[in-house]
This record gives sequence, C-alpha cells and structure tokens, in this order.
Amino acid sequence: AAKEYAFGNGGNEYEIRGGDLNTDGRTDFDDIGIFRGVIMSDNSDKYVTQHTFNAASIIEYCNPVGRLTESGNSMFMEASASNFTLSGYISGDIVADLSLTETENDGTSHGVYVEIDGNTSSPTRIDLKVGDNNGVVLASGLSYGYHTVKVSKQHDGRHDYMYWNALRFTGKPVRTSAKKHRIEFLGDSITAGFGVESGNTNTYSYYSYANFTADKFDADYYSVANGGWCFSPTLNAGHCIAS
Repeated sequence: AAKEYAFGNGGNEYEIRGGDLNTDGRTDFDDIGIFRGVIMSDNSDKYVTQHTFNAASIIEYCNPVGRLTESGNSMFMEASASNFTLSGYISGDIVADLSLTETENDGTSHGVYVEIDGNTSSPTRIDLKVGDNNGVVLASGLSYGYHTVKVSKQHDGRHDYMYWNALRFTGKPVRTSAKKHRIEFLGDSITAGFGVESGNTNTYSYYSYANFTADKFDADYYSVANGGWCFSPTLNAGHCIAS
C-alpha cells in the first residue's frame, strides 16, 4: 500500500494510514525504507506500530517512581516528583489523555515537566487545566530512533491529583530500567520545591534540591513532602503528618 501510494497510484484511507509508518502525515519513500529494513532484518528490533498504554502498561513498562498506583483503568499520580519514563524506538508524537483534580484552590498552576532523551537542562513544562486533558502532546516530531521521555508531576498532593488514562505513541516500547540507586526525601515545602523558580511562587518539584541530588547520584527518588506540612506537631499542629 505504501509503495502504490508513494508512486501516485492512490489507495484508500486505511491503506494510507497503514503506510505512514513514521507518522509524519505522508505515505512516501521514507515509510518504504522503514518497511524494507524490517523485511531485510536491518532494524527488526525497531518495528514501528501504534500503541495505546493504559495504567497497567505504564506501570509495567515505564518504571513508575513516586508511589504511582492503578485506579480503575487510570494511573493515579499524587506525590510531588512522581514520574515515569517511556523508552523505546519511537517516532512522531507522544500523546496523553489524563484528568486532574484540584485539591487546594490557591491560584497555582498545574502540570508536568517532560525530559526528552535525558535533557535535564531544559525540560518542557506543560500546564494542565482542572478536569479532562485529552490529546496532550508530551513530545512532538520525534525522528525515528531510540528515545526516552520522562514525565514528572509539578506539584505535591496538597495541590492536585492526576489520573493518566492513556498514553499513545508509534514505535516499539522497551521496558525502562530502574536507576542504580533509590533515595527517599522526607520534608516540607523546601523539599517539594516551593517557589524555587525565579519570579514564581508556585510549587515546581522539578527544580528542588531533591531532584538535583538524585540526578547527581543517578537515582530514582521519592519525595514525601507537602508545602506547609511538617512531620512533628508545631504551632500548626493540624497540618502535621505525624500529629
């Protein structure tokens, strides 16, 4: 079908979709090259196909960090610094359907940070709205090859809960390995990363000292921290985990 369409011999809608192996919106010689490589075993480990990951698949393949759990068909993400990493031979866009519940309405924004291929110096920040967020593009226009896409929650559980309903991409997933080390941080707003972005008082756990420390030690890390909450009773005893 790809060959016929590329040579201008038409093809129905389904043939066109099936021929667009690199998901660039065209069926052309690039797609033929990919298919030919599979047949000739040049890149059989990089076979391109469409996937939709549900909660169970994300948890199985994407090294969930931060006590991510299944909630029905969704993956529940609560704690600050919760994250998962999709790895594999991927091309085109990675798109997610998720819903967000606001747990405290104090004017903060909500969202995630996305690292593509280990780029920790300039992650992409994606803001989300309360309610359903369908068709959220986590990464776009990836060239055909091996990629890692790490998605980290911005805020702690005091501000919002996230439910990941689907993760869609084209390629061959590879199970993401856990890091060599694991670290757990226990703290409050400083550990959660509250107000660390210049000119912004919102909570962004990505830029916390905990995240930077974990990167230095090549570690997966868990952050048990909420802004304004503490571990032992003080004057604000009603907001203490151990009260």
